[in-house]
Amino acid sequence: MNKPKVFISYSWAGEDYEKKIYKLCTALKQNGIEVIYDKWALKPGNDINHYMENSVIDKDITNVLILLDPSYAEKANNRSGGVGKETQIISEKVYNQVEQRKFIPVIMQRDKEGNIEKPAYLSSIFHVDLSDDEKYEDNLKDLIRSLFGIDLYEEPPLGTPPEWLHKKNDVIKNDNKFSAIKKKG
Repeated sequence: MNKPKVFISYSWAGEDYEKKIYKLCTALKQNGIEVIYDKWALKPGNDINHYMENSVIDKDITNVLILLDPSYAEKANNRSGGVGKETQIISEKVYNQVEQRKFIPVIMQRDKEGNIEKPAYLSSIFHVDLSDDEKYEDNLKDLIRSLFGIDLYEEPPLGTPPEWLHKKNDVIKNDNKFSAIKKKG
């Protein structure tokens, strides 16, 4: 089992939203996942751009969790602020590595109508939805399983062909209807 180390990419959207992010980061750490979260990692005097770039391209980072809310989608699409800088780095990797599993969109908050807003470069990427309080714990467990490299659904092994395939009685007999048509045509 791999030891996950995740970088948290998010957009500042107020104190209540910040509490949700803190709750998620804390839960991940409590479940054995190393979390690179700016509130814990950045110190006065650190270069913010270097921190973001390094965190996204660092080979030790197993996953980048892209915590989505409507403001993240807007900033990413407009390439504004820190989200815009991270988007420039992340989007190239997402587009160039279609089979990637490193960058995981996590829906943290929906828009006022209840719709999910994703940046254009993440529109077709499978996401985890933590926006519904009733499903939060189950979906968080699914996310944690995924971070540890455990698939949510185990594919059964391929079986052997059934014995009845080899019995002559089960073979459809030719009643010469098709052969008669073939001769006429």
